[in-house]
Amino acid sequence: MADPSYRVLIASESPLLPSSSGNSTAEIAKRLIAKGHEVAVVAWDQTGGEIHHPDGYIIVSGGAQFGGFPLNGVSEPTILDREVHSLKPDVIYSDAPMWALQQVVKTSNGMKIPLVAHLGVRGFPLNHKHVNLLSMVHTPLWKSQFAKEQFTSLIERYTADGLGVMEDSKTELLDRYIDNFGEVIPMGADSELFHGLNPDAKKKMRESLGIGHWDTVFISVGNNNTQRQYPRLFEAFKMLIMSLDDDVKGTVGMVVHCGDPRGAMMDGNNLIELAESMGLSNAITFSDQSVHPRDGLSITGLSNLYDMCDCFVTATSGAANGNSLAEAMMAGLPVIMPDNTMARDRIGLQRGWVAQQSTSLMAKDQTYYGLVDEHALKEAMRAFMDEDEEATQERADKCRSYALEHLDWDIVTERLIDALGEAINTPHPHTKEE
Repeated sequence: MADPSYRVLIASESPLLPSSSGNSTAEIAKRLIAKGHEVAVVAWDQTGGEIHHPDGYIIVSGGAQFGGFPLNGVSEPTILDREVHSLKPDVIYSDAPMWALQQVVKTSNGMKIPLVAHLGVRGFPLNHKHVNLLSMVHTPLWKSQFAKEQFTSLIERYTADGLGVMEDSKTELLDRYIDNFGEVIPMGADSELFHGLNPDAKKKMRESLGIGHWDTVFISVGNNNTQRQYPRLFEAFKMLIMSLDDDVKGTVGMVVHCGDPRGAMMDGNNLIELAESMGLSNAITFSDQSVHPRDGLSITGLSNLYDMCDCFVTATSGAANGNSLAEAMMAGLPVIMPDNTMARDRIGLQRGWVAQQSTSLMAKDQTYYGLVDEHALKEAMRAFMDEDEEATQERADKCRSYALEHLDWDIVTERLIDALGEAINTPHPHTKEE
């Protein structure tokens, strides 16, 4: 019996953008097409007519406000309403963050089309302000075990008989989740693109980029914003350099892929100036010097960066999506990450090092975000350097094996297809049939 074919509308960033979300959209869309499904992408912030992608799906305008911009500029219907009405999908899939999901939820429920919302969480606890939105999502999926745990905690607090202190936020509409909190499906990486290089090929690539004198190369990937905590990473890296013997100091470097290192585009820092002030100009190089994070390296160029490096490190205050972590592990790099969000369920003791946090700070959204201890991060990097070659290779092999088993886009998409099919065959508990 042939597998069923679905009409899938993906509400996300444009697959034409080299952002992590845009790349995820492209990877999922082309695999859905290859499996015989029809796919249309409603791309945020894109205007104009339809684009027929060579991989077989179409890209249509999502307009501003995550599909919520009114067609007449004043009131409903919205751009997303128009596209959903025109395309008539069987199911809608979105990996938009919760704060951007309101119009997708409203449109999907209004038109009685199931929504599969693939959600990430990078802080704790999950704010009670999300209760109404999450109660109306047809099928939530979680990008990490950490995200699911935060949702589980929210359910325990804000069901009708929950223990939360905000009485007005409690609702019986959350009761349906008590026995089913949703499935964890991580974001993936392309196993054919991210594969690592042998030592000779690594050396040649480094020489071509002018860093052939570095024997040990760390890599950090992520937009230059407050979340990535690059100042803490640089401080830890400086402590690492200072701890090395004089004849080794000049042989250790770091590649930073962050979009605009001057911080002009987002809420980040001038990392070029910061590296200079710390005396790290000769130890840190940037993949780009002037561009917006969305307009940087292609995914192939990014894979080359991973391939020539030895270890992935980040000081992030919390990872919601985990794309760069998946890419690094698929490339066979041992990983170093703060003890927050998805570190514990992805890294463990045998695939890298988890650096302890020094504290957590509450942001204006009443959510705590972690701050890694610079000394712990430095010690993790030093542990990588001090480990013997055989043990390091074993750790790298375990990263690659884990990624092939859990993070390959083919496997991730198969799981998503199962979730989409289940959603199509499950009536929304809050939508009555006429």
